[in-house]
Amino acid sequence: PVSCVLSILPSCSVHCRERNGSFSQSQRYLITDTSTGKRYVGSAYGQHGIWSRWCSYIGTGHGWNDDLMKLIKELGFDHAREHFVFTLLEYRPMRTDDCEILARESYWKNVMLSRGRFGHNKN
Repeated sequence: PVSCVLSILPSCSVHCRERNGSFSQSQRYLITDTSTGKRYVGSAYGQHGIWSRWCSYIGTGHGWNDDLMKLIKELGFDHAREHFVFTLLEYRPMRTDDCEILARESYWKNVMLSRGRFGHNKN
């Protein structure tokens, strides 16, 4: 279930309501490009969890994802600000095993059809 939605806004600020300390959890997230409908599913884990990962997207527009880097290079950073919507798909405790985290990320990639022509995931 979706617990929180974040958008990169023209002011590059983030709007979100934190629920139950969810930013300190291991998370699976979705980035949707509202101009194309293409999606990217990722995971955030480690010491800083989702907040650190999303700060990377806010700072770069692409979070160092190869497909998103190409898109931002072609269309510019404003494209991310205007069209990327971030959604938390699920969270787990930070102590969750990395294998489980990656398995859940793969599950969400399948559910969201984020590989191939519908998305920006290449793996």
